Amino acid sequence: MAKTKPTGKSVMKVFALTISFLCTLLGFLYIIIGDPKWNIFVAYFFIASFAAFLVLLLTLFGVFLFRTEPQATDGRYLLLILSMLLSLGSGFLYFKENNTTNRLGLVLLIAALSIAVITIIATLFSWVKTTNDSNETEDYLVTTVSAQLVRLGNHRYEYDVVKTIQSRVPIFKRIDIKFKWSGDDVDPNVVKATSKTHIAHKVTVITEDMDYVRLDFKHPIYLKQTDTCHLHLTGLTDLNTPAKPYIAQTVKSSEQISFIRLLAVLKDVRSGYAKKAVAQYRKADAPEGVKYTEIQKVDFDFTTKSYLYDVPEPEPGYEYRIYWGDE
Repeated sequence: MAKTKPTGKSVMKVFALTISFLCTLLGFLYIIIGDPKWNIFVAYFFIASFAAFLVLLLTLFGVFLFRTEPQATDGRYLLLILSMLLSLGSGFLYFKENNTTNRLGLVLLIAALSIAVITIIATLFSWVKTTNDSNETEDYLVTTVSAQLVRLGNHRYEYDVVKTIQSRVPIFKRIDIKFKWSGDDVDPNVVKATSKTHIAHKVTVITEDMDYVRLDFKHPIYLKQTDTCHLHLTGLTDLNTPAKPYIAQTVKSSEQISFIRLLAVLKDVRSGYAKKAVAQYRKADAPEGVKYTEIQKVDFDFTTKSYLYDVPEPEPGYEYRIYWGDE
């Protein structure tokens, strides 16, 4: 598994934050145990480094606030900017020779720190409350789906699915992709899961006809942000239980998917194959045995050896499929 490379911006942030923190800590320790003759210079150094540290910390926290609550309009951004300005002003005033000005600089630094702490606590409280009070039944919203089933021949199959999702929670780190295979029982030691976009775990068997793969995000996404998830399965077979000749996608009643693409690739067909498939749909909660309603015929493209059907604006609560078997 290849590790993601850190960006220059992230390295500079970590470096600046670490250096300013160490300078603050060393300055504080020197004030306590250092030589009294050097205390005044160390005090200046302490104020400057602490002010810089506070500004960097608030900048990073402002980025966090924007990602978790991009539409916040309750003044927390202004409070962060105010505390930054007070921090910079405190450093400037503290270097004045007048004792009164020194004290004023220290007061400004304390005020900046107090405002920063209050703002951080308020933001974290709002985040926790929003997460706990959320009425969402899902942590994410699916916007588009592209599913592809490839029949390789010799009872072997591959399956790919690509989903575009939008986070409904402040921080979203993993997603479970469910799938239903109608052929042989899925053996997690045989069926391999990989992903071009995420870190894929082993296949987990839920029931006899439903399984899932957990995908971990390489980088978490935040509230209202979108991401694309890819899953590739190999090792699917139908040696003992013939796979049913269709590829399907269900749209839950709670989902608002804007686009579905279904693609069935039959690599093992012989020359001259030109059988038409059928695009169909039915209620997602329909009992087993309820017939599908035909939408249209789907031609077979022998150049790509595939059936392709797109469903723009699918209706929630329905299952859509391409079926190339005999009714």
